[in-house]
Amino acid sequence: MTIGIAAPASFWYLKGFPIEEMSSVVDYIVYMTYDLHGQWDYDNAWASDGCPTGNCLRHHSNRTETETALVMVTKAGVPANKVIVGMPIYGRSFKMTTPGCAGPDCKFVGKDSAAAPGRCTGTKGYISKFEIRELISSGRSVQQLQTKEGDEVLVYDETEWVGWMSKQKHEERSQWVKGLNFGGSVDWAIDLDANFDVGNGPGGGTSRPSDPEVTSQPSNPDPTTGLPEVTSRPSDPNEPDPTEGLPGDPDVTSRPNDPGEPDPTEGLPDEPEPTPGPGDPNDEPDPTPGFPEEEPEPTPGFPEEEGPEPTRGLQRRNLDSTYRPSNPENTQKPAPSRSTPTPITTRFSPRQTN
Repeated sequence: MTIGIAAPASFWYLKGFPIEEMSSVVDYIVYMTYDLHGQWDYDNAWASDGCPTGNCLRHHSNRTETETALVMVTKAGVPANKVIVGMPIYGRSFKMTTPGCAGPDCKFVGKDSAAAPGRCTGTKGYISKFEIRELISSGRSVQQLQTKEGDEVLVYDETEWVGWMSKQKHEERSQWVKGLNFGGSVDWAIDLDANFDVGNGPGGGTSRPSDPEVTSQPSNPDPTTGLPEVTSRPSDPNEPDPTEGLPGDPDVTSRPNDPGEPDPTEGLPDEPEPTPGPGDPNDEPDPTPGFPEEEPEPTPGFPEEEGPEPTRGLQRRNLDSTYRPSNPENTQKPAPSRSTPTPITTRFSPRQTN
């Protein structure tokens, strides 16, 4: 399961979140670096630098304040590769007080938005990218401008001012985010990039966007976060089963031997038993004590319930290697038992030394 949250990119809103602590328990954070400005700035002396009245025309996702917001969240302790940077598929629109005004001191009208609503969105101050493209191709009086920082502005019908992001600017922002090693980018929202009207009138049916959604992938992702948990890798049909020979499989008593590897049990049947066990004395000794087909032959000093299971360490090492770095001390340590573990290679030592 993957857990993510959305967080504001404004200092005044973000300071209400224990964002560093939250980042340690989520996989990613959608960072809303849009709506940095809007009609709500009116009469707010702190909304925009150099604008004590608050109603100066500002791009709602401008590059300068976006960069400041990214510095703020990483300085607050959030790992960059958990931050997914938001990019708008819409524009914030305003009614200008003065037609033809250009520059940072130009202002918008009133506390309540007087901007023209979009044909589909029908909301003053908010217009979709699809509607913006319609305006550009409509033949109306349209000017496409850029601010000093390179942010795009559309002015139409003399006094309608829209801060938005074209396809080219969208791709540039996405690549910029990727180059800063953030976790990626996300669009709000892809349904604003197409017309999903239903009907037979103008605009009816579905129109696909001409500039599709653009997202960036992490350039240096954290391998332990943001990815689905993996507990095992796909099995190779030609690879031996790592659990082969475990107790509970009566047909298998040992793992397959490498043809070039000496048989560790070779020569054992010819050596005398230190103590006779029950059963027929003419029976051939079991070359793998501790792994009998039915009932074990008790060997003095090596009861079945004591000592490690020879293949359990192999199984644990195989599973551990899929999701955490190997630890030589850990992988070589046999599974715990009710007595002091005996290394696998010494299970046959009584027959060799007595």
